[in-house]
Amino acid sequence: MPLTAALLLTEGYWKHGGHIAGFVITVFFTVVPGIALSLYLRKKQRCTAEVEAVVEDIDVREDSDSDGGISITYAPVYGFYFGGQMHRVTSGIYTGKRPYEIGEHVTVCVDPENPEKLFDAKRERRTVLYISAISAVFIVSGMIAMLK
Repeated sequence: MPLTAALLLTEGYWKHGGHIAGFVITVFFTVVPGIALSLYLRKKQRCTAEVEAVVEDIDVREDSDSDGGISITYAPVYGFYFGGQMHRVTSGIYTGKRPYEIGEHVTVCVDPENPEKLFDAKRERRTVLYISAISAVFIVSGMIAMLK
């Protein structure tokens, strides 16, 4: 029987708050990358029409936090032709650095039924990897808390 399972079955194990917190952290950060991967795969499956897009603009968001600090995030605005029409779509993924330069050509996939939904495999794969890496750190931390 794995050590973690043995500890979970030990009488009195759950009396310590660190064990419960570790368990919650482990479960939560196991579910989060699973959801991110599921959304990635669903979007990849829906967006099957490959198009050549041009980054027409960069959408900039400024958010302030409770301490008065300001964070700036960026998302590309793609322009492309599909179905005989010009489309202009802002990515739903905002990052702390400019993802592309204005005028840069990128290949994206769009949903043939709704070309306003697009899939930039490079950027979205990177997002899933970041979420998974951060989650792995918290999963290990949660497991350590459970073992103490």
